[in-house]
This record gives sequence, structure tokens and C-alpha cells, in this order.
Amino acid sequence: MFPPHMHKGAVLDPIYTAIYIMFMLTGCALFRKTWIEISGSGQRDVAKQLKDQQTVVAGHREGSMYKELKRVISTAAAFGSAILGLLSVAANLSCAIGNGTEDLDIRYYYLYL
Repeated sequence: MFPPHMHKGAVLDPIYTAIYIMFMLTGCALFRKTWIEISGSGQRDVAKQLKDQQTVVAGHREGSMYKELKRVISTAAAFGSAILGLLSVAANLSCAIGNGTEDLDIRYYYLYL
């Protein structure tokens, strides 16, 4: 899956652009889920670490602390992955990531013929 070619390509083919954006956001969401589980920063891991350190969250019991962490960690991770996905899409649309101008010259030479 290749990104649309700059802003003009995104405007000329909005369906492909929408599919590309959904692909990137889905990829970021899957990576987020995997990373949280692998890195040990999931809700259960953080709740266990806090319990081991005898740290409490003000206003929450031990059982409700997990629920609060689940809400906070899930929301923060989802928001962060969505922002990173949109940042990647914006960088790809502006050709910030690529092989330089030689790649653009070949694509747009055939586009204007």
C-alpha cells in the first residue's frame, strides 16, 4: 500500500486516500495493542507494579484501581496511536519521507502526459 502522491493525488483519488488513512490507523491501533502487551505497560502490569510498591491511587480501592487504570491507559494509548498515525499520513502526503526529488520527478512526469 503506497501513500497518495502529495495533496493533488489525495484530492484526485479520495477513495484511495480514505482507504490509505484507514489502513494506517488500523496498523497503528494493532501496533499499540501489541506494544502494550509486550512492553509490560498494560493495565494489569501497572496495577501489579503499584500494588508491589504499596502505592495507591487517591480515591480508589485496590479493585477499582484496575478499572481506573484500564480506562486511563486504554484512552491514552488509543489517542496517542491515532495521533501518530495521522502524523505519518500527513508526512507521507507532503512527501517528507521518501527518496528525494528523483522519485517525484518520475511519478509526475507520467501524471502530466
